[in-house]
Amino acid sequence: MTSYLGWLQTSKLAKWESEAKNNHGSWYAAQVTGIAWYLDKKDVVSAMAALQRTKLNHQIQDDGAQPEELSRTRSFHYSYFNLQAITNMAILADKVGEDLWRYRTPQGSGIANAFNFLASYLDKDNRWPY
Repeated sequence: MTSYLGWLQTSKLAKWESEAKNNHGSWYAAQVTGIAWYLDKKDVVSAMAALQRTKLNHQIQDDGAQPEELSRTRSFHYSYFNLQAITNMAILADKVGEDLWRYRTPQGSGIANAFNFLASYLDKDNRWPY
């Protein structure tokens, strides 16, 4: 796991994924965070929480929509999939005192907004328009 974490932190491909603004970037951070937590590298967990905050600034609009995921062909799936990575990040970050749950983007949005946005489309009378 130590070798794999090293690869995730240094390889050209992994660095490229770390910069992705869509779910790829969130899943990169979640994967690094999970491994770092397992290896007791709390500083890496904190660094990934900071990275995820910058991603949230771009990923979640004030109404909770995720524009990078809405542009995909299976937009509901990808919106949910990205939120799954963000949730994993928030759970792990919380273990080292990093609160992503209450983090607010410069637009005032956050994880709860993304949940509320998607939840509104669980009502069969409210069709997914994307």
